[in-house]
Amino acid sequence: MGMRSQNQTGKKIARERIEILLLRARDLYHTEPEQSRRCVAIARKISTRQRVRIPRELRRLFCRKCSGILIPGHSGRVRLHHGKITTTCLACGKQKRIPVVRTHRK
Repeated sequence: MGMRSQNQTGKKIARERIEILLLRARDLYHTEPEQSRRCVAIARKISTRQRVRIPRELRRLFCRKCSGILIPGHSGRVRLHHGKITTTCLACGKQKRIPVVRTHRK
């Protein structure tokens, strides 16, 4: 019984740290890009070790291949093509495709 509450507390702390690290990485990108990349790598490592999902809006901020922050116009290219948002990392060339779901009108 005690281990479960400790585990939940650890996951809550991990989520907070991941959010802080990813937002800090976004802020550091222009001044220190290598430090920004390191923050993303640490956040991903915390996520895997604690088995915590990174929230969707934060997951779309970085490249899974090179751990770089994706800022449209600077480090990432965003295009809408055939019902998908395609985000291309300009550092490594990795593409991320996200389907766009339309809501139907009555």
